[in-house]
Amino acid sequence: MKTYIALLAVLVAAGVNQAASAQHMDEHTDVIFGYVDPATPSLGIQVENDNTSDEGYHYWESEFVNNATDEPGFETELDEGFSFNPGDQVFFGVVNASANSTYGEGYVNYFDPVTGNVTADYQITVADENIPGSADLVLDGATASGGPLQLIDIAASDGYTHGHVDFDLEAGAPDGAYGILFQIHSRPAGTDGSADIVSDPIWLIINNNLSEEVYEGPALQAFGIVEAVPEPSSLVLLLAGSSCLCLRRRR
Repeated sequence: MKTYIALLAVLVAAGVNQAASAQHMDEHTDVIFGYVDPATPSLGIQVENDNTSDEGYHYWESEFVNNATDEPGFETELDEGFSFNPGDQVFFGVVNASANSTYGEGYVNYFDPVTGNVTADYQITVADENIPGSADLVLDGATASGGPLQLIDIAASDGYTHGHVDFDLEAGAPDGAYGILFQIHSRPAGTDGSADIVSDPIWLIINNNLSEEVYEGPALQAFGIVEAVPEPSSLVLLLAGSSCLCLRRRR
């Protein structure tokens, strides 16, 4: 009986850890996006993500490595109905969080782990990976300059897109979390950009050397984001594990 209980406890722990890992990985995948209806692009752009802030904004997580990252990527999934139209240009553009979020401050929203405050501070350069020599987008705390839109990709003949942009944090910037509020722009083939189709704002929260506990706790909370509770299946496993431990103590 003891062997059975111990084995069950191990399986329960593995199941909970696997569920937690799967959730963590889901939060770091590419931004899956496309038109709500490719036949009527004016209906807007949708993204596939169940993670939202308490303001209703979708969010993605990323992490600086040596002050740089090109994650998340941006990709359509044709078999799930996410696509653009052939020749459409898709761009990354930033939003002033001060005017669009009760949590944001400017274009680079820096979460200070010491004070717990979010301020508009430090510089992040955003550059597309498709047009060498194009003007970078420079986010400097409360200001934005340079190329306002960074090209993600141009849709292929089947409507598929996949691209990345580079995020470079200034040297010497402190540990913390850096939030960027952005939108996806699409420019239908043959148009001049005067009527771009734009998604709702999306948060990108980039970790810079914070522990997982601090990043996924007070850092995300500072942007109105509370990590989801375990799924029901995970809770069942957790309760089963607790019951096993209680049974073992009684015996």
